[in-house]
Amino acid sequence: MKQCKILAIFVLMLMVSAWGFAASDEASPADPGWPRVFQKNGEQLTIYQPQVDFWNDYKELRFRCAIAVKTSASKQDKLGVAEIDAETVTDHAARAVAVMPKKRELRFPNTTDKEAGFPAKGCG
Repeated sequence: MKQCKILAIFVLMLMVSAWGFAASDEASPADPGWPRVFQKNGEQLTIYQPQVDFWNDYKELRFRCAIAVKTSASKQDKLGVAEIDAETVTDHAARAVAVMPKKRELRFPNTTDKEAGFPAKGCG
């Protein structure tokens, strides 16, 4: 369950970094590019570039991205997909978007819950 919470936090970090708060007169920092890799306590999460399914009226957003999780106990990455539904508030003039997730679904095909190290269905 702890890994599930860590993964959920990383997914939120992805959302903030992908659609961050760029309302500043200063130049925005350079985009670090994709994939994005996060490491903590010997575990690694790789998030690949999100694919937007829809963004209705700049208020309702659905996107998905491929993810790879590598734990200290596994020799290989466990590959999966994260699907996110979110509400957004857009400030067109400032070119800024706030993203508030409503629903998160993580799936790891060809991987059992035990192999993945957390209950993927319970992470929403």
